[in-house]
Amino acid sequence: MKKFLSSCLSLASIGAACLTFTTPLTLKAATVLAVDFGGTNIQSGFQGWAFPDGAGPQSKTFMGLDTQYVPTGSILATVAGGANAADMSQNTGSMNFRFRSDPSPVPPAFTYNDLFRDRLVTTAGGTGAGLFLELTGLVAGASYDIQVWGVDTNVLDTGITGGAKPGNFQLLDWTSGSAVALGGYSTTSAELPTSNDSFSVTGTVVADANGRIVVQSVSNMDGSGIMNGFVLSTSAIPEPGRAGLLMGGLCCLILGRRR
Repeated sequence: MKKFLSSCLSLASIGAACLTFTTPLTLKAATVLAVDFGGTNIQSGFQGWAFPDGAGPQSKTFMGLDTQYVPTGSILATVAGGANAADMSQNTGSMNFRFRSDPSPVPPAFTYNDLFRDRLVTTAGGTGAGLFLELTGLVAGASYDIQVWGVDTNVLDTGITGGAKPGNFQLLDWTSGSAVALGGYSTTSAELPTSNDSFSVTGTVVADANGRIVVQSVSNMDGSGIMNGFVLSTSAIPEPGRAGLLMGGLCCLILGRRR
């Protein structure tokens, strides 16, 4: 009887140890790159990107903030106006920046004033035209979350003050070669942001075999595509459920009993 109880206690100890060692850590999303389009009043925590108005495409190299998801340490970003998702060099539509003043009144939950003050827009025409964002230098096959803001605020030239210009915004993922809708929204005249996520779309994209992702903004707020900025981050990996952990402990118990 004592031998039996001793064996049970030993197996229980092994099972507890297995539960401990099989419990994984939850990986939280981490920012890889944050860019604010515009040459003035760059949003805190973002890197600024501006260039002379005119035909695209335009490219810039940024240092990645998470080297685990940026093997070379740097990301080549390209923006272009047009309709060719496979080859950015073919998208030569005109792009320009415009400065806007703060949305007013500003709600307490909104602090991205500088992000909304200027925006990049393309006037590229034709079926399927919009503003492309291509990022290369990522981990092939890895999942990333991307959040893109697109709004024209305090549009003084149309008499709208204190909020957004009315229109529609849609974000498309073209990484796989065909369009996948990540989401969209509509704005009303003089609409105000309610939080820092206002006037943005967040979606998950998977880098192709070359470590490349491509998204496109299609909007009629101004031109055919618009972006205020974007944040690329790693996708969070959820912690496995208790059932999975218990199964791991059971396997360890069986292994201990065989021994």
